[in-house]
Amino acid sequence: MVIPAGSHGSNPVQKRLWKLTSDFVRICDFETHGACASCCNRMESWQDGHCGHYKAWSVCNNYFKYDRMNLSLQCPNCNRLSDGVVGTRFGMTLRKRHGDGHLDNIESKNKSYQGGRFESMKLVDMARELVESFRTETNAKPDYYEKVIEKIEDEQAPV
Repeated sequence: MVIPAGSHGSNPVQKRLWKLTSDFVRICDFETHGACASCCNRMESWQDGHCGHYKAWSVCNNYFKYDRMNLSLQCPNCNRLSDGVVGTRFGMTLRKRHGDGHLDNIESKNKSYQGGRFESMKLVDMARELVESFRTETNAKPDYYEKVIEKIEDEQAPV
């Protein structure tokens, strides 16, 4: 596998999708905002931050764990804290960036994913969409990106 395993998920496909999702969100937020969504401290690089969940991984339902509307760049310190102050600041930043109804949309969308199990093909499709989003939405790329593109192109080459 060319995508390294991330920290979240219960199987290799989920862990790789998390790595891709985390890198994408951190790069996008760094290029757009450059700062932690909770404490607003500036970062030197997208690699200095974590991809934080507004609604924690442990209470996200199914595919919502990977939903970009619930994720943002956070400094490591804020991402480790689970107190109400950090969560409130995170929410205020999301509301400021995306509009007043954003937090309600997070709650609603998470509820819509209740029940069911992850399907590996759906996770792979989500990963492919993210790879394409890297191509069109970010300037920076993770170190494994070119290998992913080569593998995709090899798989699509005629036999």
